[in-house]
Parts: sequence; C-alpha cells; structure tokens
Amino acid sequence: MRSDLHEANRLSWNAATRAHNSHKADQAAFFRNGGSTLYPEELQLLGHLDGLRLLHLQCNAGQDSLSLARLGAHVTGVDIADSAIDFARQLSRDSG
Repeated sequence: MRSDLHEANRLSWNAATRAHNSHKADQAAFFRNGGSTLYPEELQLLGHLDGLRLLHLQCNAGQDSLSLARLGAHVTGVDIADSAIDFARQLSRDSG
C-alpha cells in the first residue's frame, strides 16, 4: 500500500466530514428525541437487532451507528477519518 495515497485519502475524508456536518442542526437533540437516520427499507432488511454485536465499517460521523444502537445493537464504528470518529464520539456523548 502506498502510504502517501492512504494519507491523502484520510485527509480528504477529514475535510469532507467537517463540511458535511457543518450545515446540520443539533444532531444530538435529533437523536435524544428518538431520531433515526435509517430508512424503513433498511430497518425491514435488518430485522431484530437487540443484543447483536455489529461492526459498522466506514461509519463516517456515526449517525447510522447511533441509529443501530438505538435498536438495541452493540455497535462499533470504524472509519479512516479521525475527524469523523471524533465527531461520532462527541455525538454519542451528547445524545446520551
């Protein structure tokens, strides 16, 4: 693997994460109030998640991971962008 390309990709996703989340309202309040970013079709396909352990690859800033956790899953999110993981951790804390 070319580490220079990997690093350029990581930095690009860091910038994209900041831009993507900069225009959104209070996401923590959205989740505290029962919000979910999952579509009905996804919920139907996923079925019962209570108690399952999930690894969410390319979780970005964690919105879908938090939505899965709200359904009772134990979710671990992974992403190349450290700014996305930082945002996801803060969103998780702020949303309870």
